[in-house]
Amino acid sequence: LLAEVAAKSSFKQRYKLFYTASTIELIYGDASLSPLLLDKALSITPFKAKPMVMILLAKVYELNKEYDQALLLFEQASTTFSAEWRVFLEFAQFYVHRNNIPKAIQVLTEALKIHHGSGRLWAFRVQLEAFNSVETQISVLRSAIQAVPKSGEVWCEAARIVLNPQTRYFNLQSAKQFLEFAYRFTPQHGDSLVEMIRVELLEKGFNADL
Repeated sequence: LLAEVAAKSSFKQRYKLFYTASTIELIYGDASLSPLLLDKALSITPFKAKPMVMILLAKVYELNKEYDQALLLFEQASTTFSAEWRVFLEFAQFYVHRNNIPKAIQVLTEALKIHHGSGRLWAFRVQLEAFNSVETQISVLRSAIQAVPKSGEVWCEAARIVLNPQTRYFNLQSAKQFLEFAYRFTPQHGDSLVEMIRVELLEKGFNADL
């Protein structure tokens, strides 16, 4: 059916069908066909939509353990499409998968020079700074709040910091306040709700009202 639609569709829309076909093959069919279909998609994709295809192709290379190819694509995407913040998010995650947190932090640091108002990038940067120290996390958190004070993702990371009982910053009341900010500022409440459950469990144990 996809082949028939691809043959009949307009040239400008055809890349979407190759993209869909590659995803289907990756999950349900022959995974070796996925990069071939994405290569074809990339050759006919309009310039503005290319980052989406490049990111998926890089992820497929990563799944196939072709890390050099994946890295090359991420570097190319972050240079050519630096206006797209999501490219940097995926690039940093690639380094996290490789257990190279300093390199992931470096990617995010450079990205935030361009995308200073991206809450997702700031929140990820705050999260990864735990690799260094909680003090470094708080320092970056302060910068993040100055840059994006209405980012629910950033306030959720603030709550996670004060929800760690192994640090001197452990404070359930502060966590509740930060999570209230997160809940109000971000329409997607998944992470915030999970942390709210943690607060309830830490505060009331087996008597938690879930």
